[in-house]
Order: sequence, then structure tokens, then C-alpha cells
Amino acid sequence: MKHQIEPILKCRKCGKEIARFKDDALEIFEGMHWLCFHFEYEHEGEPDEACSDFSCPNLKIEVYEKALRESGIDPEKAVAEEIRNRLRDSQP
Repeated sequence: MKHQIEPILKCRKCGKEIARFKDDALEIFEGMHWLCFHFEYEHEGEPDEACSDFSCPNLKIEVYEKALRESGIDPEKAVAEEIRNRLRDSQP
């Protein structure tokens, strides 16, 4: 289990703080968030499309959308409903 401690580094790519964890491996990602590292060094092709890396977040989105459609759920409607719920729940 990860235990969050004080953010102490800023991402070399985006400049935002990186929340460090006791069991992380930031040196592998050259001082960047994993997502920044992926799009800087690993992602092939258009950033808005999935690449061949199985950990690519765009690939995961495609897989989730396909699974939802196959289950009879419209992904766009599901996202819109969740956004409405979160907005409603965030109201004072």
C-alpha cells in the first residue's frame, strides 16, 4: 500500500508537483509524472490516439469504451451522467 508523503519534486515536463510515495520509482521516469514521461518518450503517433504501449491511457479509454458499448451502455451518456453526479455532489 502506498503512503503519500509531502510533494517534494516538480515534474520536469509540466512543472507541477509530483506527490511522492515511499515505494515509487521516480528515477525511472526521469523526474516526471508517469503520464508526462509516457507522452514525451514512449507514445507513438498522435497524442490524442492510442499507441501500441499496453499502458497507454488512450488505449485504456478505447478498451473501456468498447466494453461499455458491448454491455449496452453508451460511454458518452455514462460520462455525462457521472459529471452531473459529481457536480451535484460538490454543491454546498
